[in-house]
Amino acid sequence: MLLALLLACASPLEVSGTVVAGGVEVVLRGPADQVEVLGPQGEVLAARRGGQGLDALWIDVPVDWERASAVRATRGEAQVTSALAPLALWGGVDVALQLPLGQPLAWRPGEGIALRPVDGLPVPLGLQLTAVHPAEITVGAGQVRERVALPVAGQRRLIPLSLGAGDSLWLEAGGARLEIPTTWSPVPRAEAAAKLAWIEGRFPADPRGLPETGRPEDRVTLPSRWWGALLRRVGLGERLSPELGPWAWEAVTLGNSGDQPLDLSLSASVLEPDGTPSRVFRPRLREADGQLSRVVSLLRVPPGGEATAVLPVYVDPRLAHQGTWIREVRVTPLGSAEPLLVHREPLYVSRGSAWLAGGLAVTLLGAALGLAWLGLGLRRWLRERSTSELMTVALFGTLAAVLTATSRLLLSGVGAALGPFSPLVVGLLDDVLRTALVATLLSLLPRRGVAALGVLVGWLVQLLLLGSFLPTDLIFVGARVAWLEGGLWLAGITRPTGWRDASPLGRWARLSLGLGVASVLSTGGGLVLHMTLFRLWFAPWYVAMVLLLPGFAYVLVGVALAVPFAESLRRVEG
Repeated sequence: MLLALLLACASPLEVSGTVVAGGVEVVLRGPADQVEVLGPQGEVLAARRGGQGLDALWIDVPVDWERASAVRATRGEAQVTSALAPLALWGGVDVALQLPLGQPLAWRPGEGIALRPVDGLPVPLGLQLTAVHPAEITVGAGQVRERVALPVAGQRRLIPLSLGAGDSLWLEAGGARLEIPTTWSPVPRAEAAAKLAWIEGRFPADPRGLPETGRPEDRVTLPSRWWGALLRRVGLGERLSPELGPWAWEAVTLGNSGDQPLDLSLSASVLEPDGTPSRVFRPRLREADGQLSRVVSLLRVPPGGEATAVLPVYVDPRLAHQGTWIREVRVTPLGSAEPLLVHREPLYVSRGSAWLAGGLAVTLLGAALGLAWLGLGLRRWLRERSTSELMTVALFGTLAAVLTATSRLLLSGVGAALGPFSPLVVGLLDDVLRTALVATLLSLLPRRGVAALGVLVGWLVQLLLLGSFLPTDLIFVGARVAWLEGGLWLAGITRPTGWRDASPLGRWARLSLGLGVASVLSTGGGLVLHMTLFRLWFAPWYVAMVLLLPGFAYVLVGVALAVPFAESLRRVEG
């Protein structure tokens, strides 16, 4: 709720709309509670819920387009209203232009269009006709003449055309003729190249060119092969298959410092390090003869402004492997083969580690077993243990929690200074002494459930001291209980083997084995959860260092401190 309020305060509310055949297309910027389409007298024709997005949100509202006159957005007590322009109707159809082909042009019947091709090359454009009423229209461009029948209201046709110098563009319907004046102003290639600038290339992006903040930049991330195969087998594939859709989109923003618009063709492809097209990124849906290795988009860059083209990027996960490729964008004038600009950037591909996926599965399984062990045994342990034993467990669990909280507070500055190496220093106080407390408790009460109760008490006390709770805490606690109880049972600590009567070295070895295995598994599970849940990356040498020193070596030191202390307590007890 607080985040929504902050976003609402920080983002201005803007709304605009366009009348289309069959309804209204509303563009909302900033959080809003509701969006309404209004009639000529201010009456509400239709209403839709708003959204919390900071970027533009497109909302299609089916409504009587002939009555729609304005759109209104509401956020609390604030309201913003924007008038709607009528449809560009002529001859019973909505007429729209795409210049160049694929790029909508803000054009109304009666207006002209300016054609400024590079070196006087022909300009491809599109004439989009949407029937508001059944109609039959003839379209002409230069020497081309085409008859278009639209017998059903709402039917749409896009007629691709090409205009050269001196060509005219016109429409005829029912004896009436609509001439679209054209002006022809060629731009020299050298001038176009000097005025064209590369502003930005965003990857990955969404279909509208906005950044995909949930994915790393300039990188394709794929699951491990066995995990991806498992997801496909159970019908939970990570995304659309490469035969059905792109993995992501690439948004290319170009600038034009000249005083005339530039009509351009953008060709995007992914190359191998040697410069040859990569089969891994071949656009399967767009190939006709098996040789196409690129995607193409047309773009008009306005004078003194910027424009963005969005191009799909396809990935074949069956061929992809970890490595570096080259993302290339070639910008050429329409109708030309020689580029004005060629831009290249590295593209990285990384696959999820099979070890990481397996570690996550093991950690989650351990957490489930640990929580189940707590749920099934808690009532029995509380009933069977004496009050003195429960007080002992509570005392040691509370000491461990207070020690952890104190070490975090006292060594927070050291941890911030050392960064990723802070566990090496903080662990000398936290891990060593906490292990000594656990080893002492087990030396006094070597029974099943004691370690689980100690972990539960320590977590609850730490929750009260630090005042923070995350759902992931249950995973950490459950996994630690499972590894502790399992490691202690395997080492014979919680079984009646008489290990407490062995030599100090024997007791140290047995406690070190049980607690050391549990610590390594808990530390490894924590790293796995941080890598998967929080998207952190650790180098192999760092993982080995953390597992070896805080995870295992510090446990040996803590047990060495606990053995003589526990023996003295047993003598006092006995």
